[in-house]
Order: sequence, then structure tokens, then C-alpha cells
Amino acid sequence: MTRRPAARAARIGAAMTTAALAVVGLPACSLIAPGDPIGPVTVCGTEPAPGAGDPGDAEILLRAGFLIPGGPPRYVVYTDGAVFLVGLPEADADAAAVDAPDGAVAAAAPALAVAPVPQSDLDEGAYAGALPRCALDQLEEYGDELAGLVERLGGELGAPTITDQGTSELEYRPPDGEPVVASAYALGEEHGTEGVDREQRRARELMVALAEVVHVNATALGAVRVDHVEVHAYADDADQVDWPLETPLAEIVEIGDCGELTGADAAALVEAEGADHDFTPNGGYVSINVLAPGESACT
Repeated sequence: MTRRPAARAARIGAAMTTAALAVVGLPACSLIAPGDPIGPVTVCGTEPAPGAGDPGDAEILLRAGFLIPGGPPRYVVYTDGAVFLVGLPEADADAAAVDAPDGAVAAAAPALAVAPVPQSDLDEGAYAGALPRCALDQLEEYGDELAGLVERLGGELGAPTITDQGTSELEYRPPDGEPVVASAYALGEEHGTEGVDREQRRARELMVALAEVVHVNATALGAVRVDHVEVHAYADDADQVDWPLETPLAEIVEIGDCGELTGADAAALVEAEGADHDFTPNGGYVSINVLAPGESACT
């Protein structure tokens, strides 16, 4: 992967300067100058990054957590430019539905984090593709800035005064630094944000921009077979679930906990859902989330 040490050093240096200013107690307004305005994200290139392989061939650079049902696709980006999407950007969804092989794809609608019982639905698709080099550069630029803000703010990115919204999470793993997790309630909401300060607002904008860079620039997308899922069980009456596998649900996951399925078992679960086997009634007892290559279950 081509590195740009000077640019990265400058960004890291800026973050260190910020921390030093915080120590000497300068006013908050002088700590971090806002970055360049984040305008509409557009396609920066159409050729996959040189060396981009299949998802899982390289280390994970950026991954979005489980977002709200019906929201934008969940994504995992790798350092070589490969990308894995759970669901498709709206513009590509119709074409993919036509091109996808029967029974080959499935994915979980991400869970609503504030709901007591997250929903589950294996009716989306899992897709692999790649990003152009310019998009990877954008992700690293935005990711480095976001990492600095998350550290400075102690992870507190504001809480808009609005109810019944999901919490969006992403993890950025800079190649030469420690992983950073950003979590924001009601991300993208414009209402009830009076108490969100400038730096928090900037961090939230960066989280949105990171997703947009991936969704706008993902190219060469093709349907892939799901072979790794995590399973959550939520209610004491989970024995009402018409579980489709020979292995009992109780041997996979305890109530209120998380377990995982791989290989043939994961594929059988996907196949059962495709046959309208109702083992997740109203999402009330079991939630199932698809994992990308290289992702760990229940983390």
C-alpha cells in the first residue's frame, strides 16, 4: 500500500499539538481549528486501487458497526482497497437484485441500538468490491482527523435531544496507530442538536462523510455468499423460536448473549430464511448479523 508519511506526520503532529494546548489550559475555542468544510462527497475515481484483492486478504482499515434498520449499507474497508458491503447503496440496489445468484447472498438488517430487542432480517445482500486509491486517501484523511477528535473529546460526540434514534458506530484502524472507535447517537439528525458543540458536530460530520466516501466510490461490486454470522438471543421465551438448524439454539448462544456460526451452519441459516422459515418472529427473540471476512463475532 502506498504511504504518504509527510502528510500523515503533519496530521499526527496537529493532534499532538492539540493535546499539548489542552494541557496548558488554553480556551476551548483555540484548541482545534475546524478542518476544511466537508462538501458533497462525489466519485473521485472508478479504477480499483492497485493491488486490491478479496475482502479479508488484507487488514481491516475501517468498519461501520450495526446501524439502524433501513439505513445506509454497513461497510468494511480493507487496507488494500477491498470493500465488503452489507446491503447496497440505493443507486445499485435494483441492478444487484437482478444479477445476484439465487440463494447466494443474504445479510442482516443492522440492529437499532437503542431498541430493547434489535430487529433481524436476512433479506439484504452481501457484496464485495473495491475502492479507488483516491477514496482510500480520503478515508485516511478523514479517519485521522476523526481519531484526533475522538481522543480529545473522550469519545463524547454529543447527544441530540431526540428520541427513538439509533447509535451509529465505526472503528478506524490506522496502519501506524491504535484503533479508534467513534460512537454517535442520532447521527445525521439536524433536530435537537443545539447542545452539540462545534468539535462534536465536526466529528459527527466526519463519520457521515466516511460512509459516503465508501458508498459513492465502491466499484466492481458483486454478490458474495455469506459464511459467517453472529447470533444474539434476547428473551426468556426464546424457545418459541422455530430454529432451523440441527444444533439447538441454546448450544449456540445463551439468553442475553452472543454466539457465532460459520461455514455450512451459517449457509443453512441463510438458506432457511430464503425459504421463508420464520425463525426470527418480529425480531423478538433472535437477531442475526452478517460478518465480513476478518471481522470477529460479538465484539
